Amino acid sequence: MTLNNAAEVLSGATYPTISLILLFRAEIAGALTELANDCDIVKSIKQQLPQALDKRLPVTELYVVAPWQNGSQNASVIGNNSAEEVKA
Repeated sequence: MTLNNAAEVLSGATYPTISLILLFRAEIAGALTELANDCDIVKSIKQQLPQALDKRLPVTELYVVAPWQNGSQNASVIGNNSAEEVKA
């Protein structure tokens, strides 16, 4: 998932998106894992970005309980660079 895709999905005006925040945060955090073939610049960026992620998108109680607030809503499943709607 690219940041552009994430921004588009989280900007949805016709469906609830707060329950997706922790999923996207996990995707971003996973992308920040250092790989053996990362160059020094990329490694440096990946070391610094988790602090920015914690500041800009902290894990809050609201984000943790949001997915369970309304079970009748459609939930989005993130995978293969797209969001697919499935009935919760």
